[in-house]
Amino acid sequence: VLRYKPRYFRAADLQLYLAALLVCLLACVGLLLCLTCFEAATWRDGVSASTLEAYSIATLASLQGPAAAQELLLSTRHAGHCCGALCRRNRADADLLKTLCSEFEPSQAPSSLEALLLCVHFARQERSLAQASAHLASQLQEFLMKWQRDSRAMIEMTVEEAAPFNAVVAAIDLHRCIVQALPPTLVGSCAGQLLQIPHVDEGIAQRLQQGRAKDLRQFLTSSAAERRAALAPEQLSQQQLLDVEEFATVVPRMEICSAKVLAKSGNRLCAGDSGMLRIDLRRSNLGKNESAGHAHTPHFANIAVPEAWWVLMTFPGQTFSPSCRRILDPSCEIAQEMEFEIPPVSGKWKCRLSLLCEVYAGLDAEKDIVFVIDSSQ
Repeated sequence: VLRYKPRYFRAADLQLYLAALLVCLLACVGLLLCLTCFEAATWRDGVSASTLEAYSIATLASLQGPAAAQELLLSTRHAGHCCGALCRRNRADADLLKTLCSEFEPSQAPSSLEALLLCVHFARQERSLAQASAHLASQLQEFLMKWQRDSRAMIEMTVEEAAPFNAVVAAIDLHRCIVQALPPTLVGSCAGQLLQIPHVDEGIAQRLQQGRAKDLRQFLTSSAAERRAALAPEQLSQQQLLDVEEFATVVPRMEICSAKVLAKSGNRLCAGDSGMLRIDLRRSNLGKNESAGHAHTPHFANIAVPEAWWVLMTFPGQTFSPSCRRILDPSCEIAQEMEFEIPPVSGKWKCRLSLLCEVYAGLDAEKDIVFVIDSSQ
C-alpha cells in the first residue's frame, strides 16, 4: 500500500476537490433556476401569474365601479388558496360565516370561502369571527394580505394597459374597500367616507350627516370642539374621543397648490409631441418639516399600509387614455413632474388633474388646467 506524506499534494485529492467544486457550481445553478422560475410565476410583491391572466386588458377596460372590480378579484384562483364550495367544509363554519355576513340573507350568501370571508371583512365582524373560530380568523388574515396585493396589482395593470379613467378609479376604490373594510356599495357615498372614522358605525354616520359633517372632509375641517359636539349624543368614552381626534390629526388633507403644462423641449407645445406636467402638492395637516406616517387602517391586518396617491391627467370628453403616476413621498410639500403625450390637434385645450388617495375615500382633489397647443409645423 502506497503511503503519502501529508505535505505532498496528491492528484487524487485534486480530483476530489474539483468534483466538490463542480457539485457546488451545479447546486448554485439549480438554485438560480428555481429563483428565476419563482419570479416568473409572481409579480409585484407576490401576485401570482394566474392573477395576471385574469386581469386581461379587455376585462380591466370594462370595469365600472368597485363591485365589478370585486367580482374580478374573486374570479381569480391561486395555488395554495382553495376557494371551493363550503359544502365540502365544516357545516358549522359555513353557518357561522353566513350569519356574520349581515349584507346577505343566509339563502343568498356567496358559496365560496373567499367570498364569504370578504363579506365578513366588509361587515367588520373580524372580532366576532376570531371569538367563534380561530382557524377562520387566521384564514381571513391570509386572504386580507392576498386581496391587498391583488387589488394593488389591479391598479397597476389598469394604468400600464392604459385603461379608461373609470376603470382606474374602480380599481382604486376596491383597494380602499379592502384596507378600510368598506362595502363597495358605500365607498363612493358620504356615509361610507364617515365610516373610516374610529368607532363610527353606519348609525353614527347617518346621524353625523344630519348635522354639519356631511362627509369626511367637512368632519376633518371642523374644529375639535365642533367634532366633540357632533359626537356628544353617541356617548363615546373619553379614550374613543381621543382616538377620533388623533385620526383627525393624522389623516391627510392633500392640496393641489399649482399645476402647469410645459413643453418637454423648446418653448412651444406642439401637437403630437411630448409635454411635461409640473405639479406642486401640499399636505395642509402637516408642518413644513413634518412627514406623513402609515395610513390609519384599524380593520386591516397588522400590516403597515403606505399613504399613496395617484395623479391622473385626463381630457374630458376625449378618448385619450389618462396619464398616471403613483406618489409615495411622505413630505409636507411635494413637487412632481409627469410626462404625457400632447393631443394631435392644435388649439385651446383643457385637461383635468385628479389626485386620488389609494387608501382613504373622500379626500380626492381636482384641478382644471388650460393650455394652448400649436401646430407641429
